Amino acid sequence: MTPLGKFILDRRTALAMQQAELAQRIGVHATYLSTIETGGKSPSKIDFLERLANGLELNDAAKVELFVAAKKSRRSIALPRNLSLRGYEAVDGFVDYIEGANDKQLEFVKIMFDGLQRLQINDKSSIAKPIESGEEINM
Repeated sequence: MTPLGKFILDRRTALAMQQAELAQRIGVHATYLSTIETGGKSPSKIDFLERLANGLELNDAAKVELFVAAKKSRRSIALPRNLSLRGYEAVDGFVDYIEGANDKQLEFVKIMFDGLQRLQINDKSSIAKPIESGEEINM
């Protein structure tokens, strides 16, 4: 189940609402909503999320949570147009890795990425040279 699917299910449960009722409220077929909720598809349009927010009677804070869950549940991503060859190689390697990784390994990867985001390195070239030459990095 995706974060979006869990969000929808949890909210529907809190409202004691069946999928068919929510589907009717937001103007989609129940099988489409089921496919979104089970993670088989990701919604392709913001309009769907807006209707979903209304159908689930979300306040502004919960609506933000819905959009965050939808972003985390994307089944495809668009890579930046100016991505370097090394960037493509990194993405390819990451995809290959996560396809066979278990939850414990994925948790480690998440912790690693969270740490990288916190570093907020301004000059990317200052860290690339030591990594390429094998020098130790002191942070």
